Amino acid sequence: MYRRIRHFFYLQLLVLVGLVTQVWAFSHQPEYLTVRNGLPQGFVKSMLQDQRGFIWLATRDGLCRHDGLRFKIYRHDPEDIRSLSFSSILEIKEDSRGRIWVLTENNHVDCFNPVTEQTVRVSNSTAFRQAIGRDILVSIAPDQQGNVWVATQMNGFFRLSPDGSVQHHHWTAVNDSVQHVLQTILPDRQGHLWLATTDGLHRFNLSSGQSTAYGTEHGLPQPRVWNVHQRANGELMLAFPNQFAIFDPNQGKVRRRVTLPDGQAGQIPVFTTDYRGRDFVNQHPFSDQNGLTIVPADPKFRQYSPLSVLVDHSNVLWIGTSGDGVVKYDLNKQPFNGRPYVMNFHVDWMTQQFGVPAASIPAVIRNEWSFSLRYLFDNKKNLWVAGAKTPPYRYDPVTRQFTLVQPTGIPAHWINDGSFRLTALAKGQQGEMWGLLGPDQRVVVRYNTEHNRFTAFPLPLPANHPYQIVAMAVDGGRIYLATQQHGLLRADLSTNRLIHWSSIPNETNSLPVNDLLCLAQPPSQHNTLWIGTYGNGLCRLDKLTGKIQRFTDRNGLPNNVIYAIQPDGQGHLWLSTNRGLCWFNINTYEVRSYTSDDGLPGDEFNRFHDVMLPDGRVVFGGVNGYTVFNPHRVREDGFKPVVALTALRINNQAVNANDPESPIRESINEVKELILDYRQNFLSFDFAALQFNHSAKNQYRYKLVGLDEDWVYSGTQATATYTNLSPGTYNLVVNTSNTSGIWSPHLHQIRIVIEPPIWATWWAYVCYALMLLGAVAWFVRVRVKRVQMRHRMELREQESLQLKALDEIKSRFFSNITHEFRTPLTLILAPLEELLREITAPQQHSRLSTAYRNASQLLRLINQLLDLAKLEAGSLPVKLSQGDLVGFVEQCVSSFADEADRRQIQLRVQHQTMHRFYWFDTEKLEKIVNNLVANSLKFTGQHGSVDVSITSRLLSERASTAEDETPDSLIRLTVTDTGVGIARHKLPHIFDRFYQADQTANRSAAGTGIGLALAKELVDAMQGTISVESRPGQGTTFTVELPCRLARSTSVVDEPLVQPLPVRLSVQPLVAPTAVPSNPDPAHILLVEDNDDIAAYVTSLLSTDWHITRASNGQAGIELALTDSPDLIISDVLMPELSGYDVCRSLKENPLTSHIPIILLTARASTDSRVEGFTAGADDYLAKPFSVEELRWRIRNRLEQQRRLRMHYRTQLLREGNIPPQAPQPSVDDDFLNKIYSTLEAHLDDSTFGVEPLAESVSMSRMHLHRKLKALTGMSANELIRAVRLNRAAELLLTNVPVSEVAYQVGFEAPAYFSRVFKEQYGLTPTEFAEQSRLKSA
Repeated sequence: MYRRIRHFFYLQLLVLVGLVTQVWAFSHQPEYLTVRNGLPQGFVKSMLQDQRGFIWLATRDGLCRHDGLRFKIYRHDPEDIRSLSFSSILEIKEDSRGRIWVLTENNHVDCFNPVTEQTVRVSNSTAFRQAIGRDILVSIAPDQQGNVWVATQMNGFFRLSPDGSVQHHHWTAVNDSVQHVLQTILPDRQGHLWLATTDGLHRFNLSSGQSTAYGTEHGLPQPRVWNVHQRANGELMLAFPNQFAIFDPNQGKVRRRVTLPDGQAGQIPVFTTDYRGRDFVNQHPFSDQNGLTIVPADPKFRQYSPLSVLVDHSNVLWIGTSGDGVVKYDLNKQPFNGRPYVMNFHVDWMTQQFGVPAASIPAVIRNEWSFSLRYLFDNKKNLWVAGAKTPPYRYDPVTRQFTLVQPTGIPAHWINDGSFRLTALAKGQQGEMWGLLGPDQRVVVRYNTEHNRFTAFPLPLPANHPYQIVAMAVDGGRIYLATQQHGLLRADLSTNRLIHWSSIPNETNSLPVNDLLCLAQPPSQHNTLWIGTYGNGLCRLDKLTGKIQRFTDRNGLPNNVIYAIQPDGQGHLWLSTNRGLCWFNINTYEVRSYTSDDGLPGDEFNRFHDVMLPDGRVVFGGVNGYTVFNPHRVREDGFKPVVALTALRINNQAVNANDPESPIRESINEVKELILDYRQNFLSFDFAALQFNHSAKNQYRYKLVGLDEDWVYSGTQATATYTNLSPGTYNLVVNTSNTSGIWSPHLHQIRIVIEPPIWATWWAYVCYALMLLGAVAWFVRVRVKRVQMRHRMELREQESLQLKALDEIKSRFFSNITHEFRTPLTLILAPLEELLREITAPQQHSRLSTAYRNASQLLRLINQLLDLAKLEAGSLPVKLSQGDLVGFVEQCVSSFADEADRRQIQLRVQHQTMHRFYWFDTEKLEKIVNNLVANSLKFTGQHGSVDVSITSRLLSERASTAEDETPDSLIRLTVTDTGVGIARHKLPHIFDRFYQADQTANRSAAGTGIGLALAKELVDAMQGTISVESRPGQGTTFTVELPCRLARSTSVVDEPLVQPLPVRLSVQPLVAPTAVPSNPDPAHILLVEDNDDIAAYVTSLLSTDWHITRASNGQAGIELALTDSPDLIISDVLMPELSGYDVCRSLKENPLTSHIPIILLTARASTDSRVEGFTAGADDYLAKPFSVEELRWRIRNRLEQQRRLRMHYRTQLLREGNIPPQAPQPSVDDDFLNKIYSTLEAHLDDSTFGVEPLAESVSMSRMHLHRKLKALTGMSANELIRAVRLNRAAELLLTNVPVSEVAYQVGFEAPAYFSRVFKEQYGLTPTEFAEQSRLKSA
């Protein structure tokens, strides 16, 4: 009895739940737009969809435009006359031109242009104010001509034009005494006006001005008509409290009255007609065939009544409420039928979708957990239900009974404890039933429906295999098994082989994970198996290659957890995930997603909650209920939405069309071309698909032509942003998809022009091009000029090189010619000097003196020519030295005293200087003084005078040093004569080379024009000045000013500043020098001279005192020096083969000849030549022409110096045994002697060590060693060896060493011989020497 009551109660519960779910399934889930979504205010009195597709809402806080994603609000702005008159709006209507007429709550009518986003306040006109008076506006209605009909409450109605003029101002009837209160006005498509009033419905004929009234006698439920709406067929829908009436204008009566379902008392219905002609009353559809289809009222309507209603082009019903915004209903038919659970998944779908009586469901199935059961229909549409804990049952839809399936045909040893369980079910290729025998899962069974028995097939699995199999698929004799943690298995029944697929890291053709959930094999693809994974998406197994292809959310899947896969037989898979259902095209891999917005009870589904019904419907179970649908009836969204631009931001600043500085003057959606400044290159565009059902499912793509090469897919992100756009022209193309992901053919394009900066415009580039061309032309011109200049410079350089070469040739010529001059002058002056000393007869002596004097003058002229050449070549530098400048000048002038006396000219020197000592160039100053004095003497007659004066003045008060080269004094040298003078016009040329003031044939004095030119250039070289003043017949004054530095008198070296002239001539005969007696052992002198006359002359001069050997060139001189080892060498400089410098260098570097002194006798008398000679190693330097006596004394001094050096070396060797260093850098001879002594010291005790071993140790022959030692020490090699031995012996004797031992230590074999030799050296025997030394010490 208790079981029957329980079954009865359960049946009643299922019936009740079925009724409830039918109503729930019929209702549409609404969507709300409130202030929380961006709506400015919740009172929505009027709505419309404009021609562009935007939704416009009239609220009490502005006019609101909605694009499906965002709101844009237009309000009253007291500072902007182009804004609305008032923010609280009662009614909005669109006219044929797309303008929106606005009726405000404060009795104003505005005409709003959505394109320019500006308002014309039409009601501000005087005519409008006169027309309404103090009455209240109740309704507006645009006509086809772009005007609007305005209805007042008590003062009739009139037509208002956009310019504010009023026409056709009417009361309800002509001569009508009844006061009509208007509710609304409606122009119909026939040109009549319908007026809803408190006393009925009126039709007004505009042409005749007549009005026809309709009241209760014409079927109206009551006299007061609240609203009127025209249907698509021309009939009128009249609104009354809680009801409405259908009025036929042709018959002039109501043909049908409809009462609204239970609602608020006195609720006035609102009407609308969609674009397909369907009528809606509030949320209820109405048709003549079906009447009013009742849609359950939203709970919100109990508090907020509907005030306006609209159906947009995407088939969405909009209902404006009296305080809580808008309620939206998607009128599109939902493909999915979602139901909540009553009992559980398997009981609900069996009873509700397959018609299984609840009472016939076995308790073991009814009470089982849905996750443990598996379901499958066989070819006879019988339902098989099995599980790991539930024996298999088969439901017959004909008998409507469940039958327990018996394990007929299955060997008993495969069934443990008699428990027959199938843990997985599958269909074969022929539709036969297959099952996986549990709980060991080692056998698959196939059911034969004809014989009602099973056939068992063992799987190649071990007894205790680790696989937990969750799904099975059958392909002939191959069984595919999905495991929970071990990937995919394939058992080949014919070969008893097992193949395993598992996850391999970094291998894209393997399983991504080993946790599998489901398998599916579409009938149209026998070689493909689809695998659902836990967390890694969908996999496709190619049975032929064994490779696996992966699909995840990156390929469009809504989620990577695939709970179930159901093929629909059309080449598609249906997948249940954690993010809704997914439609997957197995051929194109196209993906579509469906969520709770599409009618699903929820987005999250469960594993093993899926079944394909025999009629083709698919059932999926989730967390919030189950979904049943027919895949063949799931259609694509056919709507083709238009995409609109809704907002523009430039540099992150919103752009408004009403902003005076805005680059646009109309709504961004209407702009076809956007012209921007180059600084406005950061752009953001907002856009929206004007499809209002499931706006979140619309996807977007865009492309900026000129920058993007392909579409940029942004998903549901409805914004495109571009930064740092370069100047140029672009086209922005925006596209959207519908809710099925199909791209709309409607594209929105806008041309964007970013103007370049002023420096990047086309005319700027033209200027740049012109400038570039100008620059190129200038460059070419400059280049040509440079090439020409280079050519000129090259020519000048060539000329300079040629001039330099000429200068060098000239310098060499002067040098060579001077040398050539000096050589014969030497042969003239030297013999003359000898003759002057030898001849005492006055007449001959006078003649010889004249010849000597003129030869000396010729030498001076040669020297001046050479100085000029050096000045031109810049090789005559200033060499400063300290000295007595006044005394130096006096000494220079005194050299002309004899000539002045001879010519009876008074020569005086005066000075007025505070200091006498200065830094100056003695050589140049001497030449300057000599030339000026000589010139004055030359042009001064007898009994005249030449005065030389020296003055100075300080430039600074400090004394100069050698390091400080800044001049601090100015020396003025003045030479004044009483000669013939110089004409004024000749003074500028007086210092020119080779210029002569008196060029007549009988001029008083001869000259070359070189002296003054040389003086001028020498003064310039010393940074001084020279000037001349002269008066013909009175005399000439030369003034020289030289900057000098003061010097301390104590620092001046006592050396002669002026080299003496070769001979100081006098009129008295010279006395011949005393003859030098002949030397019985004369010194050997080697003369190296290429000129035979000079060589013969020098030999004749020197042969009386020394032994002379001559070599005719440098190479021969070196060979003779090595062969003869002379005591002194005299060499010329300019010679063939080797110069005198090379001879010096070679001999001084050779140890065999390094000790021989060398005197260079040459015509090269310059300082540089002297320095070069001394640098080469010369010991002395004598210029040609030379003084014979000077040459003799220089030779004597060098030989005497050599003799003293020998004595010095001898003394040092005999006393100390080595040569102590006398200078930081000892000479080569010092090193040689020290080496000799070191060698002797090393072999001192070797009695056999003699001359031959010593010569070998210093790499010399015995002869050369003898000559070298004789020249350096005056001792032969044997004498030197014996002296060193005895010197060492004396040192040893002082240390009390026995005499015999000392003899042996110093290399003497016999002590007796040692004693004899020692006594010869020291005058004492060794014993006496030691005893005497001890007594001295005591």
